[in-house]
Amino acid sequence: MNNIESLNASNAKTSSQSSPSLETYLISALFVVIAAISVFGNILIMMAIFINRRLRTTSNYLLVALAVPDFFQGAVSLPLRLVEVLDKKSDHASFCRVAIPLSTLFGGTSNRHILLIATERFIAICWPFFYCNWVTTKNALVGVGGTWVFMTIFSLLPSLGWGGKQPEPSVKFCRFPEFLTQEYITSLYVFVHAFPIITVIFLNVFILRASFDHARRICVQVAASNANSQVERTSTFYPEQSEEVGSRKREASRQMKATKIVAAVVGSFILMVVPIITIDVVEMMTGAVVPGWIVKVTVLMIYSNHCANVFVYAGFNSDYRNTFKSIFKRGMNIVRPERS
Repeated sequence: MNNIESLNASNAKTSSQSSPSLETYLISALFVVIAAISVFGNILIMMAIFINRRLRTTSNYLLVALAVPDFFQGAVSLPLRLVEVLDKKSDHASFCRVAIPLSTLFGGTSNRHILLIATERFIAICWPFFYCNWVTTKNALVGVGGTWVFMTIFSLLPSLGWGGKQPEPSVKFCRFPEFLTQEYITSLYVFVHAFPIITVIFLNVFILRASFDHARRICVQVAASNANSQVERTSTFYPEQSEEVGSRKREASRQMKATKIVAAVVGSFILMVVPIITIDVVEMMTGAVVPGWIVKVTVLMIYSNHCANVFVYAGFNSDYRNTFKSIFKRGMNIVRPERS
């Protein structure tokens, strides 16, 4: 993503100073906090799936797949950003040739995993009878693997001879236009950002509408079944009918829980990613200069997106929440010294 360009353009005024400013230290501190939450939060998500068997579903496996690039954004991309911001004497011509592809790889992979998650929910709501045959763990792994292969190749294209260009000798920042051609930047926005975002918005609107309609129909059916059960308590078919009512309730609860998580993940993704993309496109197409403080806020937002999911899972799913608590308790028991 072109967030490297945006933040560095906004910091151009401070680059001429011999020592980092208070603003630079503040931004760096926020990056450290975001990186720490992203690293430990996404590790927590992966541990939860490993510990709790109830969470081992195809839907949750896709959420774990999303946690992997988000983890690497916090563990790799953000530390590289800190070096870029704080170390003005480093060889940026060489440094940026590593930082830009890694940022593109992890950010783009995260975006396309959001698309996979939304597609999984779309199939579950739209074609529930075919869901078990179409959305299998094997097919999910194929989609995740294909995403990593595509983004790895795409991020390496400038190094392989297409999309890269020689920067000016005096380059001090990892700005996309300094290292990448206009054709590559346009392709980046179309295939890595615009297509996933537009598709995810469309799918999410449909998912929410269909999910609530589906939930209402199930509630009506359950209410009717309960009414019939009250009348037919002496019937020999009552136990089977009661079991069917309970099964419908559990299925409705499971589907609604999964839909709420996906809606929150997709919603936070759109809220935090779209602003910086809008700014980059406006500046690229019109030459307008967006105020620096707005750019800095949107850059922090996009990196915050990679640590937000742990709070989404804990807030919308009791299984995740209870597993997180269990992990913390186990960790405290290990750290706490035994009493004599």
